[in-house]
Amino acid sequence: MGIWGAGTIEHHFWSEGYEVAPAPGAIQAYWAAITKRIHVGVLGYVMATHNPIRVAEETAVINHLAQGRSFVGLARGYQSRWTNVIGQHYGARATKSPQAAIYNPATQGAGYATATTVAQDLADDAENRRIFEDHVEIMLKAWTQDSFDHHSKNWQIPYPYETGVTDWPLARAGVTQRFGAPGEIDAEGHTRRAAA
Repeated sequence: MGIWGAGTIEHHFWSEGYEVAPAPGAIQAYWAAITKRIHVGVLGYVMATHNPIRVAEETAVINHLAQGRSFVGLARGYQSRWTNVIGQHYGARATKSPQAAIYNPATQGAGYATATTVAQDLADDAENRRIFEDHVEIMLKAWTQDSFDHHSKNWQIPYPYETGVTDWPLARAGVTQRFGAPGEIDAEGHTRRAAA
């Protein structure tokens, strides 16, 4: 048919039955398993709601299983019904055009937006952008580096960042130093970088 690829979206809580895409990685893996040539992907993972290390790991495994036939798209999340719920642990709020709620003439008369709702929409958008960019940076580090560290408002990798992980038994036994990723363990045997 000449189609290069097929992708799925990520949306949650669609009780109306319109969209069924709460597990885009599972759909992508299934498509990869039942096809031979087409590229499969997600358009896109809503990064402000995801653990970026888990997305990096999941997509890398799918790409390996698909023998290089996968792709990844990233999104910021504009549907507050689910973005605010699933992204709450990171402080994410949906990003949308600055506006008041949907116009309701019974409660809003002739006006549409207020300065308060516009200011809140702009603040939510800025925070969503900050979280999105932080998560994308972590995901890219996990994809491109043998081991990595990261310190930001939401993340300390490793945790705790200042001391590293001090109780990793394989480091105490010298196993990680011998077989682990370069730079993962410091001279004292503390985990200083994550190996994804």
